[in-house]
Amino acid sequence: MHLSCRAFAGFSLIETVLGITVLAVSVAGSFEMLRLADLQAKHAAVDSRIAELLREYSDYVLYLDYHRLPNDGDKLGQGYLYQVYDPVSKTSKGFYHYLITANVQIYNSGTAGEYKNITVSLNYQADDHAFSDQLINQTIVSDGLTRSKS
Repeated sequence: MHLSCRAFAGFSLIETVLGITVLAVSVAGSFEMLRLADLQAKHAAVDSRIAELLREYSDYVLYLDYHRLPNDGDKLGQGYLYQVYDPVSKTSKGFYHYLITANVQIYNSGTAGEYKNITVSLNYQADDHAFSDQLINQTIVSDGLTRSKS
């Protein structure tokens, strides 16, 4: 009788290993969730930057003097959608290069009723959906803006 009580006292090696495994899986899951949250924050920042750039350059075209409007295919701006500052080298590293161009269609050219329909295109490099190292190009086109000569 005395031996049977002593056999159940304390933890066995299997219970200890099982506890450590559960703890390790929990910690690994937490780090994976942090990584995914960081990735989602980066993508949200890129999406926000895209919307900001399209709005900025659409406003530029909307309020620019008619005779200074860009021609079809003119480059309006370029840069990087996401930048990370490296404190060691004291430089910024850019990710996801973008190029903004104007698409211009002229109607009633050379007359008093001439007007231009202008859209702003933002072409940028983005992550592949399969999370590979390959970057793909994507283009977003703004709504058309109509500007009249008179």
